[in-house]
Amino acid sequence: MLTGGQDWDWEKLVGKTITALIIATLMLVASGVAFIFITDSFAQWARTMFTFAVFFYGAIFLGSLVRGLKIYFARGGK
Repeated sequence: MLTGGQDWDWEKLVGKTITALIIATLMLVASGVAFIFITDSFAQWARTMFTFAVFFYGAIFLGSLVRGLKIYFARGGK
């Protein structure tokens, strides 16, 4: 929780978001490679990878948005 005397480093939030995006991309690639060996249907593989991508990147976007808004309002809208 931020108090009045603390300042937030926005670069730290951006750095954490980029790190999360890299990790999600690696997870997506790993699951895609693994899944291609268990299925012979490209359509099923494509649907699954799209679902994984929406889940991973959507969770990162929403988490970063919520955290950024909490920081914004904790600083009094500055």
